[in-house]
Amino acid sequence: MQLTIEGAGASYSKSGPGQYIAKFSQLGTARVTANDGKTNVTVNIPVKRVPDPTPMIGGSAGGNMEASKFKAMRGLNVVLKDFVFEGVKFTVSSFTVVCSGKNFPEFATADNQGAAFSGRTQQLIDRLVPGSVVSIGQIEVIDPSGKKRNLEQLLTFYLD
Repeated sequence: MQLTIEGAGASYSKSGPGQYIAKFSQLGTARVTANDGKTNVTVNIPVKRVPDPTPMIGGSAGGNMEASKFKAMRGLNVVLKDFVFEGVKFTVSSFTVVCSGKNFPEFATADNQGAAFSGRTQQLIDRLVPGSVVSIGQIEVIDPSGKKRNLEQLLTFYLD
């Protein structure tokens, strides 16, 4: 099997028998031609930006959660929902946590580096009890090409 990809700043490499990984530096259309020695097949494929991932804690994007369940979580995950390609991953670079409600007479904030709760963030999480509210925002991720993206979502959990 021979493969050629043209357009949209295409580069590709063979990853296994009949399998290739294609990368594109531009949006637009790529022309893909495959030849098995007998037949040439050419298709035009639209090249689009990988969508922003959905941030989640314990599989939830906010709402009510038991305080003990939230405290058992180790950090923030990002998930590409309903995305057709496998192996596309984002990395959490940083986020901000704001705690309020029970056990927090004033708003308490912490900036967190990486996906795992650490430092001041973990100290705040250790103080959470039923009646506390936790919001997570200013989420920054690194996309598969290494570029930073700021997610617009704000996660808010009401702990019971």
